[in-house]
Amino acid sequence: MQEADYERYLRAFNGRDYDALVAFFTEDVTLEVNGEAMRGRQGIRDFYAMFHELVRETVTLRNFYPDDRAAMANVMIRFEGIGDLTQQMLDERGYGTMTPVPKGADFEIEFFIRYIQNDEGLIERIKCAVFEPLTA
Repeated sequence: MQEADYERYLRAFNGRDYDALVAFFTEDVTLEVNGEAMRGRQGIRDFYAMFHELVRETVTLRNFYPDDRAAMANVMIRFEGIGDLTQQMLDERGYGTMTPVPKGADFEIEFFIRYIQNDEGLIERIKCAVFEPLTA
């Protein structure tokens, strides 16, 4: 994956164009974040459809590190609560280790995200490392 490809991926993600987004993935893609795994194109689509009903999520690229069959992106992700995403809702959907986002919340978190591709250039695995914001 080259940076221009990743920028198209981010435009699809930030624009909530789930059809364009999942076109980057294999059918059996796995997304791992914060101890949770979403599996398959439909599983990722379903998660983000639910999440983005309550949270405006915007990804900004800081650095991109391409390789032949993988890439690493250093991004800042802004989360804005447009509804109440509660711990109970996350627990009920099987995402209990994720952080609730109350309505009105507005914060950014740094991520390193590794994308592993198959021989056809489709993403088969996404693994996210989350960095907690520093506190004074």
